[in-house]
Amino acid sequence: MNSITKILKIDLNYLIKGGFVLGLGHTSGVLVAFSLSLIFANLIDPHTYGQYKYIISIAGILGALSLSGAATTVLQSVARGFDGTLFAEQRAYLKWGLLSVGASLAVGGYYIIEGDTALGLGVSIATIANYLYGSLTLHTAYLNAKKDFKRLSLNQALNGGILLLSVGSAIFFNLSSVLWILIAYNGSQIIFQFFAYRKTLARYAPDARIDPESKNFSKHLSVGNIIMTIAEYIDKILIFQFFGPQQLALYAFAVGVPDQIRGVNKLLGSLIIPKLSIKDPSALFKSVGEHTKKYTLVSALVVVLFFFGAPYIYQLFFPAYSDAAHYASLYILLLPITALCALHGHALQIQKKVKSLYIIRIVDAGGKIILFSICIPHFGVLGAIVAVLSSKLITCFVQIGLYHYEKRYYENTLA
Repeated sequence: MNSITKILKIDLNYLIKGGFVLGLGHTSGVLVAFSLSLIFANLIDPHTYGQYKYIISIAGILGALSLSGAATTVLQSVARGFDGTLFAEQRAYLKWGLLSVGASLAVGGYYIIEGDTALGLGVSIATIANYLYGSLTLHTAYLNAKKDFKRLSLNQALNGGILLLSVGSAIFFNLSSVLWILIAYNGSQIIFQFFAYRKTLARYAPDARIDPESKNFSKHLSVGNIIMTIAEYIDKILIFQFFGPQQLALYAFAVGVPDQIRGVNKLLGSLIIPKLSIKDPSALFKSVGEHTKKYTLVSALVVVLFFFGAPYIYQLFFPAYSDAAHYASLYILLLPITALCALHGHALQIQKKVKSLYIIRIVDAGGKIILFSICIPHFGVLGAIVAVLSSKLITCFVQIGLYHYEKRYYENTLA
C-alpha cells in the first residue's frame, strides 16, 4: 500500500477509507434521487411537476439573498481547528437569510393577488424551508471538516430514506398537488436535519474559537454567489415562461440524470478540500496538476458509457420523458469539461483568492444568463443545454488561466 501511494502520489489509505464511506452515502443519495424521479415521472403529471420545478427555481433565486458562502467557510475554518466558526456562521446565516424570507412573502403575495394561490403559497413555503434547512445543514460542513465521513454518509442515507417515505406517502394518499409535495419534501428534511444537527453538537461539543480570516470571507463568497444562483435557476424560469410547465418538466428530466452522475464532483470535493486546506501552497499547486488528468480521463469514460446507455435508461424508467434522452446525451459533456478545471477552482478557494473567485463567478454566471436569454427563446430545451455547455467551457478556460496566474505569482514571491 505504501509503495503504491508513493508511485501514484495519492494517500490511498485516506482515499479508500474516506472514498468508500462517502461513496456509500453518495450512492444512497443517488438511489433516493432516482426513486423520487421514478415517482415524479410516473405518478405526477408533467404540468404539476413543471410547476414544482418553477417554484423551486424562484425560491432558489430568492435564497441567493442569504449567506450562501457560510458552508464553505465552516468547512475550511473547522479543518484548521477553528470549531467556533460553525456558530458564528450560523448566526450570520440566520440574520442575512431574513432578506430572502421577506422577499418570498412579497413575491408570494404578488402571485396570490394575481390569482395563482398555488404558486404564491408555494414560493413562500419553499423559500422559508430553504432558509431553515440551510441554517441546520451547516453541521454537514463541520462533519466534513472533521473527516467524519461515516456520520455524513449515515445522515445522508437516513435523510434520503425519510424524504422518500414522506413524498411517497403524500402521493399514495392522493396529496399530489404542488403544495402538498412541497410540504412533504421540505418538512421531512427540516425535521431530520434538526435532530442530526443536535447529534453533531453532542458528539463534538465545538469550542468557541473563530477563524479570524473567516469574518468577511463568507460574505465575499455569498455576494459572488448571488449572480451564480440567478444563473443556476434562470433557465428553468425562462423555459416555464416561454414554453410552459410541460417543457420545463422535460428539461428537468433531461438534466436530472446527468446531474446525479455529476454528483461525483461533490464527492471529490468532500474528500479533497479537507486534505488540501492544510497543505502549503507549493504542495497544493503540485497536487492539482497531478490529479486533474486522472479526473478528466475518468469523466470522459463515464460520458461514453452514458451516451450509449441513455436511450435505454429513459425508455425503461421514464417512458413519458423518453425524448429527454437525446438532450441528456449532450448535457453529460458537462462532466469532462468541469473535470478540466474543478481542482483549479478548489485551489483558488482554499487560498482565498477572492478577486479571482469573483471573476470566475461573474464570467460563469454572466455567460449563462446572456446565453440563456439568447438561446432559450429561440431553441427551447436544446438552447438551454447548448448555453450551459458553452458558458462552462468559457469559464473553465478563465478558471485555469487565473489559477496559473496565482501560481506564477506565488512562485515569483519565492524567487
